[in-house]
Amino acid sequence: MLEFLTGKLNEQVEGGLYCYYCNSEEREEELSLEHLDGRAGDWPAELGQALIEMAVRCTGNHRRRPTMRKLLGDLRALER
Repeated sequence: MLEFLTGKLNEQVEGGLYCYYCNSEEREEELSLEHLDGRAGDWPAELGQALIEMAVRCTGNHRRRPTMRKLLGDLRALER
């Protein structure tokens, strides 16, 4: 999901996308709207922020990560 949002491959970022944007101990920058892949066009702010929050939740503590069912429900809700 981080690759999809940023338009970068994991290998293109030193230490990987997770460490660069999400790991609180190693984070270089916090993932924000300005990091979204501009090649995808203009990201509506509300949609972009919701997807960023979803991606960050997916990289959190494994016991608190959302299930695939929850993620799909959240994505469907964004579609409306």
